[in-house]
Amino acid sequence: MGCGGSDEEETTHAECHEDAPAAEETPAEEETPQEEAVEEVDSSDDEEGDFDICVGVRIIKEDTSFLFRLDFQLDPCKKVKHVRRMVNHVLKLNEESIGHLMTIEQLIPTWTPDWEPFPNHKKLKKVLKHSTNSAGEDFNALTGAEEGADIYLVGADTDQFEPGYWNEHLDFRADEFVVVECGEDFSDDSD
Repeated sequence: MGCGGSDEEETTHAECHEDAPAAEETPAEEETPQEEAVEEVDSSDDEEGDFDICVGVRIIKEDTSFLFRLDFQLDPCKKVKHVRRMVNHVLKLNEESIGHLMTIEQLIPTWTPDWEPFPNHKKLKKVLKHSTNSAGEDFNALTGAEEGADIYLVGADTDQFEPGYWNEHLDFRADEFVVVECGEDFSDDSD
């Protein structure tokens, strides 16, 4: 299936609240007890239903931009930091075909008014459901996905992210994007 490993063992309710093994956490990514409690209370409707996302990545080599698309099928318990690690793992596995080793630091939705990245410690499904559209109104990106719309997120390297550039490249299904295959040895627990 997709890169998210949803064909793996079924996740139980108890496992859903545990983090995948993390390599190193920066203090900014750690959850406070208050954040954990809020997420526990507000997660009842987020523990079922895999969903798909497309992550667009821009690599700049010798002043030329190259665009890549990574498609993932995710289980509902994945946090933003886990997806970020998944993207970085796939980029590392495909370094030779991409022609450059790159890591992303943020996942940024393409529909928001301010290009604000998703917080790393939050469940991706939660931030997709409680987002803001370009008009500043409440927006549930998963509603569109249920109706067949793609969910596009920019995998950003903070040193080279340019909102103006991405405004011109919002259709990740366009021919300018090269699809990066995940491969059989994909692991979402990698750095």
